[in-house]
Amino acid sequence: IKKGEPQGNFEYYIKEDHKNTDGNIFTAIEFTPDGTEILVAQYNGEIKIMDSMTGEWKKMNTALKTSDKIKGSPVTQMIVSHDGKYFACCDQNRAVSLFKKDHLHGDSSKPIEWQFNGKILSHEIGVSSIAFGQGLDEQGNPMHRLFSIGKDRRLFEYDVYN
Repeated sequence: IKKGEPQGNFEYYIKEDHKNTDGNIFTAIEFTPDGTEILVAQYNGEIKIMDSMTGEWKKMNTALKTSDKIKGSPVTQMIVSHDGKYFACCDQNRAVSLFKKDHLHGDSSKPIEWQFNGKILSHEIGVSSIAFGQGLDEQGNPMHRLFSIGKDRRLFEYDVYN
C-alpha cells in the first residue's frame, strides 16, 4: 500500500502474496468517501484502519473483527456508505457484518471510531455482493439501506439502524 500524495492522488498495490506485519493476507481494501482512511480487511476476518495521509495504522480501542473466534472467516468484500458513517463486509462464511463510526459506546465524551454494529448469516451459500442504498423513512428523512445478494439467488435488506 502506498499512501496518498499532497496533490490528492492515491496509489495502492496489492499482491496476492502480500502480507502485513501480523502475517495475515489482505483480502479487501476500501477508501472512506472523504479519503482520510483506508479500510483493510485481512484473511483472519480482522479489519484494520490506515490513515491515508501518514500510512500508519490507527490505534483502536477495540479490534474490528467479523468474529469472536481466534481465526475468523476471510472477508471477501467491503463497502462504505456514501456519508462514511457505516461500512459493511461479507465473508466466506456467508455472513454480512455492519460497522458504524460513532462515539465509543454512544458516550459523547469518548472519541469517535469504528465499532462493530452487528452480523447476520442470511444466505444458504456464498454472498455474491453487498451494497448500500438510500431510502426515505416514514417522515421523509433520508436513511441508509443495506442489501446482499447471494449465490442462492436471494436478496436481503438489513435494518441498518436497529
